[in-house]
Amino acid sequence: MMMRRNQRSAKECLPNGTGRAVGVQALAAHCRCIAATGHRLKARHQRLRNPFLVMPVPLECVPLCSCRRQTSGHPRSAADAFTLIEMIVALVLASLMMVGLLGIVASVSTQSTQLRREQVDHVAAGILADRLRNDLINARGIAAGTDTLILSGYVSPQQVPGMIRYTQATIGTRRLLIRLAGGQRDLCWIDFGAFDFETYDEFDAETPVPDMTGGLLPMPSRFRIAGRDVQGRVLFNEVIDHHAD
Repeated sequence: MMMRRNQRSAKECLPNGTGRAVGVQALAAHCRCIAATGHRLKARHQRLRNPFLVMPVPLECVPLCSCRRQTSGHPRSAADAFTLIEMIVALVLASLMMVGLLGIVASVSTQSTQLRREQVDHVAAGILADRLRNDLINARGIAAGTDTLILSGYVSPQQVPGMIRYTQATIGTRRLLIRLAGGQRDLCWIDFGAFDFETYDEFDAETPVPDMTGGLLPMPSRFRIAGRDVQGRVLFNEVIDHHAD
């Protein structure tokens, strides 16, 4: 009670307006304290939300495990990319693979082309062998060489007397086998090599020559005839019994 009375007496002893000024100053100091406290709370809240942006820390101070966690989701840097030597090695290996593949494709294409050509040549060789066999059977005289085959007798299909000549002609670098009969020229083969004629009869120079031989040797009763192209492949090889009928 004595203290309250002393305080009341002290206030009453102050001049007029002095108590009001002290209250205003106290209120202003209290507001400043509240504002500082608010700023400190706001800064603390920001540090808790994003500590690296608000409070930048040197990289050497950050633990290694923390750096790995932060950079694990980012793309690779330039130091982790391919070097120029690695790119050159990759290009060289790819070029070698492409060359190998092109070689394989070219080899397969060449083999397929050769197989198709052999099939076509087989059919054409069969047609040539049938035509030559028919001319030989209808012939009565023959003169055979490696480049020429001359037949005298009945020319098919009309079966009229005449002469047939198989001869070779060269156009550029290609050797052609041509059949001449009655003024008609037929191309029989391209890149023809040679004939191979072998008889199994013995001719006697004093033996009289029959008619329709055209001054040639008479046809043997049994002989073999073959034909090859410029590459040495056998196109036909057949033994014919001329007097079998």
